[in-house]
Amino acid sequence: MAGHDTRTELAGVMTMIVTDIQRFSIHDGPGVRTTVFLHGCPLRCGWCHNPETANNAPPFWYDKKKCLHCSMCADGCPAGAITPVSQHMPIDKIVEIVCRDKAFYREDGGVTLSGGEPLMRFSDALELLQALKVAGVHTCVETSGAFAATEEQLGAFAKVCDLVLFDVKDTDKSRLFRNTGAVLADVLTNLRMLDERAVPTRIRAVLLGMNTNDTHAGKLAAMYRTLHHCNGIDLLPYHPYGGGKAARLGLVYEEDASWHVTAQAVEAFAAKLEANDIPVHIQQRQHI
Repeated sequence: MAGHDTRTELAGVMTMIVTDIQRFSIHDGPGVRTTVFLHGCPLRCGWCHNPETANNAPPFWYDKKKCLHCSMCADGCPAGAITPVSQHMPIDKIVEIVCRDKAFYREDGGVTLSGGEPLMRFSDALELLQALKVAGVHTCVETSGAFAATEEQLGAFAKVCDLVLFDVKDTDKSRLFRNTGAVLADVLTNLRMLDERAVPTRIRAVLLGMNTNDTHAGKLAAMYRTLHHCNGIDLLPYHPYGGGKAARLGLVYEEDASWHVTAQAVEAFAAKLEANDIPVHIQQRQHI
């Protein structure tokens, strides 16, 4: 569970640690999709919307509204107030669940691997993607770019990943590292390596009050122009969705006023990118 590898061996079967499988998703890539959330992330974004996937996340959810104060927690909560954050799941079981909805995926739907950072343990994610492609499912991966992979692994990845939603949380290296722990040079190197291998991408730019400025817009536009296989930029305005999850994990969500962004600022930022002939979409349901 929390703090463990995303893949372990149980009774001789290799499993991955999954925090959730969300069916009929419409915000995690094209078409109708099943989103598989994998445990584990090397970053520490203060605004994280999935704090349960962090490397050091607590292992249980706690819903105080359901708590009976019966002191039976050690034997298992009879009211369901305490539930595990994640579960070990064999790859073939994940594939079986994803394939249940193949009839709804049609031409552009499929599966999306999310997290956390689903590529943090690259070889494990690659194995899952390979199994999904064998099953005939369109594959998409959401990534922060905070991963490491060999040339051979990247080549194999390019053969089984149909689309990458690539988060660019900021283009100011100092601000990015301070707020997330990510190294901008490493993130951009991974984006370039995917593009060199003709992996289709779509940049997802996280918008906060601190970065809706001309400098950030200019850097995103310049980045986009260097890519040959990127089909646009999605803007993801900040929303305090992670606060409720943090409370259920017993964590303190320390919201910063500089994260808030107005709808007017988002529209103005989008206009700056569109002025550079960049396809832009403002995502209404924030997932950062």
